[in-house]
Amino acid sequence: MKDDVKRVFFHELGHFVAHELNKRYYKGTGTKSIEIFPTEVDKNLFQGDAKVVCTADEKERDVPNIEMLPEVLAAATYGCIFQAYYKKEDSFDDCFAKNGTEDTTLWKEAMRNFRIDDFRNEILADEREFYKSLWSKKELEDFIKLDQENYLTEHGTENYYVDIDKLRTDTEAFVTNHRKAYDALIQKYQAYIDKHYKAQTPNIV
Repeated sequence: MKDDVKRVFFHELGHFVAHELNKRYYKGTGTKSIEIFPTEVDKNLFQGDAKVVCTADEKERDVPNIEMLPEVLAAATYGCIFQAYYKKEDSFDDCFAKNGTEDTTLWKEAMRNFRIDDFRNEILADEREFYKSLWSKKELEDFIKLDQENYLTEHGTENYYVDIDKLRTDTEAFVTNHRKAYDALIQKYQAYIDKHYKAQTPNIV
């Protein structure tokens, strides 16, 4: 198994953890599947695809509603947060620029839909501080100790499926323990929305 598969596993684990927390404590629906496969440009580099369970309402919409925006932003960011933590990097900026380009696009478009993307540097600064706090407190150590080979099943040539049920079972306690830290990020997003979106739409409660 190539080393880059492990990087992608932890990137997708970040998305998975965010979606699990969104499902348990907010309005999300959780992760349905995760696949890891080589990129078309370089077969030594890999990418992942985490699919979430969509409600009937979500399937009809191309964008999240404003109530779910904090969850969407957190889930988009958590892949690069986990990847940077796994790689012992002091920032997730490099991941956003290189490996998390689709996440970055989702992150930007989610804010643009509600006309608050002009202020995105504010929330990016908060996300960076949040990551530094996770790092200093060693908040993600239990997740990083997971052995990805326990969860990956190869199909075809160097294409892998993640055993979602086993991953969910093995990380249940870790996810629960991470709730307080995650909620701090959700509240930062909510404050950002209250400041910029609700200020534009005073009739929104």
